[in-house]
Amino acid sequence: MIRLGIIGTGRIAKRFVPEARTIDNIEITVVCNPHIESAHRFAEENNISEYIGDIQNIIGKADAVYIATPHETHYAYAKLLLSNGIHVLCEKPMTFSEREARELFQIAKEKECILMEGIKTAYCPGFQQILEFAKSGRIGEIHDVEACFTRLYSSNTREIWNQRYGGSFTEFGTYTLLPIVKLLGKNNRQGFVWSLPCITGVDAYTKNIIEYEDAVATIKTGLGVKSEGQLIIAGTKGYILVPSPWWLTRKIEIHYEDSNNVEYYDAVFEGQGLRYEIGVFVEKILGLRIMNWNEVMNQMIGVTPSESIWMAKQMEDFLAHRTEWKQPYLDKKKMKIWGHRGCSMGYPENTLSAFRAAAELEGIAGIELDVQLTKDGEVVVIHDERVDRTTNGTGAVIDYTLNEIQKLTIQGKDGQIEYIPTLREVLELMKPFCLERGEKINIELKNSVVRYEGMEQKVLDIVDESGLGDYVLYSSFLHESMGLIKELCPAAQTGILAVSIHDCLKGAEKYHADALHPCVKALDILKGEYHVPVRAWGGDEPLFGQNVELKEKNMERYQVFGVTEIITNVPELYLN
Repeated sequence: MIRLGIIGTGRIAKRFVPEARTIDNIEITVVCNPHIESAHRFAEENNISEYIGDIQNIIGKADAVYIATPHETHYAYAKLLLSNGIHVLCEKPMTFSEREARELFQIAKEKECILMEGIKTAYCPGFQQILEFAKSGRIGEIHDVEACFTRLYSSNTREIWNQRYGGSFTEFGTYTLLPIVKLLGKNNRQGFVWSLPCITGVDAYTKNIIEYEDAVATIKTGLGVKSEGQLIIAGTKGYILVPSPWWLTRKIEIHYEDSNNVEYYDAVFEGQGLRYEIGVFVEKILGLRIMNWNEVMNQMIGVTPSESIWMAKQMEDFLAHRTEWKQPYLDKKKMKIWGHRGCSMGYPENTLSAFRAAAELEGIAGIELDVQLTKDGEVVVIHDERVDRTTNGTGAVIDYTLNEIQKLTIQGKDGQIEYIPTLREVLELMKPFCLERGEKINIELKNSVVRYEGMEQKVLDIVDESGLGDYVLYSSFLHESMGLIKELCPAAQTGILAVSIHDCLKGAEKYHADALHPCVKALDILKGEYHVPVRAWGGDEPLFGQNVELKEKNMERYQVFGVTEIITNVPELYLN
């Protein structure tokens, strides 16, 4: 039984565990993450007996290790493990330089360890079928290979913000290089690279043309541009088309000159596809018992050492190509900070104590709150359409009268008991902060799930009664509601709420809104100016009482995407 350790607890590691458990002769014994809390949580969720925070401690606890950490850490981790006689399955790209790749394979050979680059496509039955068809002569001599891999990424991900190792080619290039090196080889000439830079300094889209003596290859990778993710292998008698997503090979087509002559094949692809590379990894480890290192590393299916070294060289050349790209500049003094439902990480959301704590912060732009209607038509401040999550009650807000809903309790900070306030109460609390310090109030009308009739007029009337009309702005996910606010009060300031910045733009144009309120996950990574306020919100920040790590601690960086203000659960983090 091979004891298998995992370094890293991100997206791919979560998919790896159930796939590994389909393979005989291995057992996952330990997981490692420098953030020990993440390792602990991952171990509990995946029924792994041991978790550690220091990679040095994995030595002696595992015979083999799967590296699933950010790209730039792969080389150092692999070198340490191999030097200690531990077999390594490393996520792609294994390294970013030819020298480092050669060094790792040399160490692996000296220590008689398996070192395998985890490009799962290389080990899948469907991809092996593609290679067999291509090399069989059925489409003649191959002179062109085109491989495309694009996936639109969230604007708050490592791939967008890691200015040295992020971007589309470093993320997807290894996949697209795989069929090229397998079919056209490693003796390529100098090629041509064209990239569309993202504002953060990484490539949002790259087209790479690789020349050979009698062939050419084209690569397309994208994080911010979408294209058809297919593989085309062109020969003198026909071509092989593998439809998107070709890297998860399930369908293969062979086309000939006669357009009616098309052969269709189905390919086996089980689970997430990772089980195939894990199976080969185990076979290689066991193979060392009866074969020498060179035989094991070069005779089984998958990526050979020389192919991994070649791909590392392509990565190295690409990174050299983009070294002169301009890096983003942040002027944090221009960024305005809003308290989302008040200081809602430190206090119960949408309560008077949360609003007071936010309003007392020096330099805050204002607070954001949510309103619903009670059974008797009163405007109350609560986010959810139901009271279950935030109070000791159950049921829909609209099924409670004001008197009934204000009898519900909310467990507050230091044992303090809170309740659901009315909009009038919040405006009364905020009035001195508005008049004396110029703070604003963003009222979000929660009418996209329950269409509260007459809500717009009720809210406008209460604001008018308070005398704070100049300090209030309105927003909603129901964009037509903002159009109605404008009809009822043309001077009102409105903002269009949506996840995507593009949906915000469409709503703002249709209903003449004054601001955009997108999520930071769905900003345009190619555009940095909108000429109207862009108040972005996170969505992943923990709320009071939630046992969740605060991962996003720098929303000010979204300024490069045109964000002018941020609405955050932790305004104190930015203002202090």
